[in-house]
Amino acid sequence: MTSFKVSVIVPCYNAEQFLTRCLDSLVNQTLEGIEIICVNDASPDNGIAILRDYEARYPNVVVIDLKENVRQGGARNRGIEIARGEYIGFVDADDWVDLRMFEKLYNKAKETKVEVVSCGLDYIDSTNTISGANIKTNLLVNGIIHEEQRELLLIGMQNFAAGNLIRKSLLFQHSIRFPEQIFYEDNYFNVVVGLYANGYTYVFECLYHIYINPDSTTRRRNTTHVSQRITVLKMILNHFQQQGYSKKYHKFLNYYTALTLYLCAFEYLDRQDMPSYHFIQKIHLYLHSYRIDRCNPYLLKHFGYRGTLAVWLLRHLPKIFWHSWILSNRLHLNTWPLMHLSRKNQKS
Repeated sequence: MTSFKVSVIVPCYNAEQFLTRCLDSLVNQTLEGIEIICVNDASPDNGIAILRDYEARYPNVVVIDLKENVRQGGARNRGIEIARGEYIGFVDADDWVDLRMFEKLYNKAKETKVEVVSCGLDYIDSTNTISGANIKTNLLVNGIIHEEQRELLLIGMQNFAAGNLIRKSLLFQHSIRFPEQIFYEDNYFNVVVGLYANGYTYVFECLYHIYINPDSTTRRRNTTHVSQRITVLKMILNHFQQQGYSKKYHKFLNYYTALTLYLCAFEYLDRQDMPSYHFIQKIHLYLHSYRIDRCNPYLLKHFGYRGTLAVWLLRHLPKIFWHSWILSNRLHLNTWPLMHLSRKNQKS
């Protein structure tokens, strides 16, 4: 069996017009020993013809043609199962990457001996204009970690599956896979990877290019999307509990729960012309049932006092939270606490 340094998994669904750009950026990588696994997720377009063409021309391209749609998480899982690389990376079919990306990430992983390496990402619109970037300015952990640094690793890891390089043995040793048939599958996957990884490091360059595709399934937000984000949160909490880690990493889970529920509320309000208070009430009830520690050091550090106050309002006085946001939005005030966090995570 041929072995590779890196296997790159590309789930493909309704991305025919973007596939050539994506695949050209992968088949021309400077890293030698790269495998490209394209998973056609029962796509109704003619993308499979493009995939078959690349498979015929490049011996390191493998195509999986699924007859039933399993969505992003399921397609990535099918790729993981056949991957032959030492490390695994993920690229979405409407995105593309710098030609040096996987060489830089792989070399960084080998140099530091860590199981997870990330790089910066930028956002590019249909006019080829960079509309934003997601790049770290410092690292909470860097390199092989001690166990007491685990919560810092969990907080500091990349939010996306894209832009990461992960040692395959880590995924198989701990049976880590994406949730299937659900949005926000990245959230669960990345947290569980962070729970078991031996360390983490970062390449301070925007090597992954996210296309702001208004038709992408990851861009559309409605009550179903937001509800599924809460479902994924529950899956994360259940995993920690089942593995006996809930008490050990209580501060992280407390912080992560507050952040997720706040972003659920914000994303719902930010993407609805006529937001309903009833949905905010549902988020409030779940948040109210979970004890949030206002003295949690991660909460105070990453939310700040204004963000912590906003979470407190959502938990105890949801109507005031709701009316405050409506007023701020109508007055076009971009000062609502943590607003930037939701917009930075627009593809998660």
